[in-house]
Amino acid sequence: MNSPDLRLNPHLEAALQRIRTAAEQAAERCAEGLGLSALSAGQLKRRDALLSAQFLFRKQQINFSQNFYQSLRSLVAAEQGQKAEPVTSKGKKDWTELSLMDDEQVDALVAADRIGLAIGHQSEWELREVESYVSGLKSGERNPLRPELVAQALLEAVNAVSEDEQTRQTLTDELTRSMAQEMRACYADIAELFRSRGLR
Repeated sequence: MNSPDLRLNPHLEAALQRIRTAAEQAAERCAEGLGLSALSAGQLKRRDALLSAQFLFRKQQINFSQNFYQSLRSLVAAEQGQKAEPVTSKGKKDWTELSLMDDEQVDALVAADRIGLAIGHQSEWELREVESYVSGLKSGERNPLRPELVAQALLEAVNAVSEDEQTRQTLTDELTRSMAQEMRACYADIAELFRSRGLR
């Protein structure tokens, strides 16, 4: 991905850097959480799975962070460039399009929606405040920093870390919890950042 070449609004760029930090903190929390979960796992098989996921993730943590950031930048940049693309009245993906996708794409969409909801639920007020600055960003009608895009980037980064389905699921579950906790403070900081930069 050649995301460093993508030019974004400087306010968005600063916000993405803050989300990158949140993802790195969530990754650290995830790695620790996997170890703690392994200690309290009743079944030997479950404990081994958690420890092996933790070992792999520790080795791949930098790779995860880089992939997350590149994916998120690409998703945000793609949104900036496709304002004219036809979408349904609410700007959501038209679910009639699902019949044109394969099962893997549908599963990824559903998983991203689920993770996005978990993140959004934890930071409802902070997210609302960020959304109040969206018109000042001149980046379309939808919040380019919304939880669904963060969730998509998270899934892409997890997929880059492991090919094993069980490991991916374990990492996704733990990272969703960690990310939901981190994003509350992250969105609050982004709203403060926009305010300090004079956005209305």
